[in-house]
Amino acid sequence: SRLVFVTYCLLVSPGVARAQTLEDALLYAIDAAAADEFGRAVSVAGDLALVGAPHEDHSGLEDAGAAYLFQRMVNGSWIQIQKLGASDGAEFDQFGSSVSLFGTRAVVGAPLDDDHGDGAGAAYVFERSLDAGWIEVQKLSPGGGLAGDAFGTSVSMFGEEIVLGAPGKDGNGSEAGAVYLYERHAVGGWFLETQFQPFFNGELDRYGISVSFWGDRFAAGAWGADEDEFGPVGDFAGAVYISERNNGTWNLTNRIQASDRAAGAFFGYSVSLASDRVLVGAHGTGGNLAGAAYVFEARGSSYTTWEETAKLLPSDPDPAGDEFGKAVCLSPDRAWIGAALDEDQGDASGSAYLFELDPGGGWSQVSELATSNQAASDQLGAAAAFSGNRVLVGALAGDGSVPDSGATYVYDVGLGQTYCQ
Repeated sequence: SRLVFVTYCLLVSPGVARAQTLEDALLYAIDAAAADEFGRAVSVAGDLALVGAPHEDHSGLEDAGAAYLFQRMVNGSWIQIQKLGASDGAEFDQFGSSVSLFGTRAVVGAPLDDDHGDGAGAAYVFERSLDAGWIEVQKLSPGGGLAGDAFGTSVSMFGEEIVLGAPGKDGNGSEAGAVYLYERHAVGGWFLETQFQPFFNGELDRYGISVSFWGDRFAAGAWGADEDEFGPVGDFAGAVYISERNNGTWNLTNRIQASDRAAGAFFGYSVSLASDRVLVGAHGTGGNLAGAAYVFEARGSSYTTWEETAKLLPSDPDPAGDEFGKAVCLSPDRAWIGAALDEDQGDASGSAYLFELDPGGGWSQVSELATSNQAASDQLGAAAAFSGNRVLVGALAGDGSVPDSGATYVYDVGLGQTYCQ
């Protein structure tokens, strides 16, 4: 396969601030405890929501982790319908660090599972049963897994396929990273189809720290990448790799980087793919963790060349370190970007920003999301997901049923038909 390097000029569309938007619903775990980090990972599909709490002491096991399923009722309220845990959960597995929900299936990552060594990682697939709720149907753990791989750090499911990141996997150097693609077969469940380790990847690139799947494409971030096609750029400049399926065969086709790439940008720590666009977070851009997010679009007759078309910044940037872009989510014409260390309501209270694509092709900030009970250290904006007209936003230390246990907020913002996780 051939890698295409993107070096296009930057188009910046500054945002225009509008009034803050408050949540329509607050989700929290019934059995919450302080420091569970409920909201570390979120996913939504229609009227179902899945929220990870990787530090929950499931079955009395410290940091074994859990994930919670919620259902939206006819009257608009949300109720917790089930708590998910690993059937073989153990201390410090951190089940719930990543989650993905698609239709009647869910997958939950446990990147510190130790079946193949400390921190080798695993993921669990659940399916909805008509008479037994959501049941675990398979544990995913690649046969070649080793200690420190952190398989399951990131996960994205689309249809009957799953991509999972293992950013600690050794390859062309220690912690170069890897991505795994699983496919569901009619008989036998889920099978590993392909493992990806880009030849351009190097030591500490941590490819697979983020993944996003859409149709016949997926994107995976390598936030530690320190080179471009011309040579060294600087530690943790970052990169994102695009892989595409053509005639049934998957190939790594593109490597994209910011036009203003620089050391410490962490480009690729978060990524979201929607059709022919990809949104990439770089929460270190600008120095002091100020942050930015970049939009790339597939161009050319075969849509295999990716061009950077926008750099997104908040209307109220803080050079002191909001970490704008540490979490991102994209629909075909709207973008959500988290800034978990924003200080509008106190240190690290956090914020989330919505941008829209206008008819002229530019992006504008249309709303800043906030909460009715926001306080310092909540870290609103640590995770997000879209589905339909609904946005879920995680707050790692928000006040749910217990102070500082973590919370997730639901916003109905009229986005139309979208999907992002």
